[in-house]
Amino acid sequence: MLKIIKSYLSKNIGVLIVLHDLNIARKLADNVTLMRDGKTIRQGPTDEVFQEELLSKTFNTCVKVNDTSPKITFF
Repeated sequence: MLKIIKSYLSKNIGVLIVLHDLNIARKLADNVTLMRDGKTIRQGPTDEVFQEELLSKTFNTCVKVNDTSPKITFF
């Protein structure tokens, strides 16, 4: 599936996909919508939405965003 998505992205074809794995979303997406209980919490560029404070508040747990690799860790 990821190969197909990357193929479309390399051809500048827009892709809309629902993901629950934030690491994959961070790796592939230019823009994301962060939701909780069916409500939009924040929408925008991936790096602006995937901030530790916002993710920790949204998921009610400690979240660490590693800036040196595309990895988000939940504690």
